[in-house]
Amino acid sequence: MGSKYITMLGRSGWALVNAYYAAIRERGYQPDKVVIFAEEATAGGLEAASAGIRAVSLKFGFEPEIRSEVVRDGDFIEAGRKITE
Repeated sequence: MGSKYITMLGRSGWALVNAYYAAIRERGYQPDKVVIFAEEATAGGLEAASAGIRAVSLKFGFEPEIRSEVVRDGDFIEAGRKITE
């Protein structure tokens, strides 16, 4: 099945990439797949966040599959359902 890193894009793509970097650097975690969730309001940052994830991963010598999912603003039920899928 492989390992996954699931994250939610908020207002700052830097925060998302920084947390991912810390997981790799401090814990040695190298996931096979990264899934980035974003609400409609922050979906414009998905491309940059994906590029940051890709750059950090390459720095550490691996290339995970990166996928993104957009959920409706404030729809925590939908977000929870998609995350648990």
